[in-house]
Amino acid sequence: MKRMNEVLLFAIFAWGLSSMLGCSPVEAQSSTPGVIFSDYGPNMGISTATGWCVGGAGTPDCGPHVPRWVASPFIPQNTSTLTQIKLALGYASGSNGAVINLTNDGNGVPGSTILESWTPTNLSSSTTPLLSLKSVVQPILHAGTKYWLVAMGSASDSLDFWWDGATGTGSLESNNDGTSWYFLPGLLTAFEVLGGGTVTLVDPVPALLVGSRPTTPTLTTDPNVLGNQGTVIQGAAADGVAQAVVRISNLSQGQKIDVSILDENGNAAPTNGEDGTLSPITVGDTPDGKGGINAGAQSVGSQFMTFAAYIPPADFARVNNYQDLSIVSRTVTLQVQDSNQNVLASTPIQIVRPPVLYIHGLWSSESTWDDFDARVQELLPNLFTCGVDYSSLNHAGASVTASTLFVLPQVSSCLTDFKTEIKVAAAQFDFIAHSMGGLISNNMAANPGLSQMFRLQQTYGKGYIHKLITVDTPYYGSQFAAGLQNATPACKLIFNKMGTPIAGAVNDLVPGSPLLNSLVPLAASITKYAISGELNGTQSLEASAGTDLIVVAATLTQPLTLGECYSVFVTPLTAPPLFTFDNYFGGSGDVYGGANDLIVSKTSQLGPFPTAFSHSTIGVAHLNITIPYIQLNLFTGALDTASGNSNLAITLLNYSIASGPFLH
Repeated sequence: MKRMNEVLLFAIFAWGLSSMLGCSPVEAQSSTPGVIFSDYGPNMGISTATGWCVGGAGTPDCGPHVPRWVASPFIPQNTSTLTQIKLALGYASGSNGAVINLTNDGNGVPGSTILESWTPTNLSSSTTPLLSLKSVVQPILHAGTKYWLVAMGSASDSLDFWWDGATGTGSLESNNDGTSWYFLPGLLTAFEVLGGGTVTLVDPVPALLVGSRPTTPTLTTDPNVLGNQGTVIQGAAADGVAQAVVRISNLSQGQKIDVSILDENGNAAPTNGEDGTLSPITVGDTPDGKGGINAGAQSVGSQFMTFAAYIPPADFARVNNYQDLSIVSRTVTLQVQDSNQNVLASTPIQIVRPPVLYIHGLWSSESTWDDFDARVQELLPNLFTCGVDYSSLNHAGASVTASTLFVLPQVSSCLTDFKTEIKVAAAQFDFIAHSMGGLISNNMAANPGLSQMFRLQQTYGKGYIHKLITVDTPYYGSQFAAGLQNATPACKLIFNKMGTPIAGAVNDLVPGSPLLNSLVPLAASITKYAISGELNGTQSLEASAGTDLIVVAATLTQPLTLGECYSVFVTPLTAPPLFTFDNYFGGSGDVYGGANDLIVSKTSQLGPFPTAFSHSTIGVAHLNITIPYIQLNLFTGALDTASGNSNLAITLLNYSIASGPFLH
């Protein structure tokens, strides 16, 4: 409990004064914009029944004759320059005055470093006193750092009273001039800390954007909208497209400031944009020629603010910075200075990797990526990945375009989840797509009928794709799809019964189909890379022989089932006994001799990609092939960890969009 002799003594004393002065012991003045800490209640409300004596050793009115220093801790919610402190400290008796120190934290008690000190006199004797202290030193108070406000008597006979606030605990008292401290039970004493140039980072989507597709959206210039709307965030994804509004509040009328970016070492960020760039939003604000912005305060309601746009870098990993290759987040700082180069405020910005989006292939599902993603998470712990799934369309024989339409809302949902969970601005993904997933990805960008869904306002009209890495994608179709299309009716019936009808997407994958022709040339707006897979010579022979044996055995034992589908593999070059997968996928003039992954030829997987923008992984099949029950692995799949493709994907994610091995 509180020491009742202090509380009752001053409560009676203050009641008498308030009665004589006509004061009502209820609530004090209203709060001021720019608050970075407060334990006041609504309308600066305080507890008018409890508090603590603050006084010198000579005062006889509050128990034993010892000095009474009272200290209360606080942690700013924003990094800001201190402008003012308000506290509910009132006069009781003796010399009218106090000493107030702002100190650092010294292992849970007030530290020895005094950041600023005040010696106010003529304190109010009201039961709702409001002592305002203007900062002259204007130290920077850092978000997340503990500080202490310490009150003591100005003379030996001084007796003041610090009323309690509405929330919090943790006040301390010292009776030996700060040598030792003990905990005061009950609420924290009442005070409020105000800062100048408070910096807030805001995601402008959608409230601060003007325009939508097909018009590329831009940031509003209305200060009332910029100052009051948007979602508060902590950073931005390094996609070079997203934007974050830098909102700087609690400025003075007409005040001019400079906003700049500092790297993780506190130095001015390079002008090459590797830590992001700043751009003016409102008329009259200009670049400062050093990568920052000169801006002026504008009236927003009852206070003055200014704004800038932060655009994240297009690449997360910086050139020659090897630490970036294995992390998913790094920090830069936004610094605000006045016209005299005094630092007013600063705030950290988290630059994070763009999220990774997985798109599986035909007759597959999101789970196809389990092994691949496990390896990715080993290499880049906590990387945000999201998989879309259109496997529910398998039974319907949906086309590539129908599958794309089904996937696009999932892409949008994944982006929302990423932004909400990581608390950043973001517009694009790094796509990693397998097989037909690569065609779906390209179809998003190339199909005019899908543009409205792909280039949404939240992507600033640029579309969802930051980088596209395709694995075993049949850019020129697959002979296997052609074989299925020409299969016997009995074979097609078998596939229908298995829930994988030969229709829609299968027809789209036939070489020369209208869908494939519509995707050539590939959209120049996409940064892309192709990974192909192929069996080695021994594996190809084994697969060819195995296929012959299986089909022959099935034909003899179950002539109306699998044997019917042998026709899928029969061409003029592969009629028995000449069947090999290389002959099947190669044909005459194939530059790679029919190399394939059992589903798609290497020629088709590399499609329009020159050698410099592609990679061939040897010794892998389209997907893992394992004999059930005995779990005997016959062929490593392109998405298995053992293929090395997950390692390659991480390497590609670390390459620069502009200078990396990407086709544009």
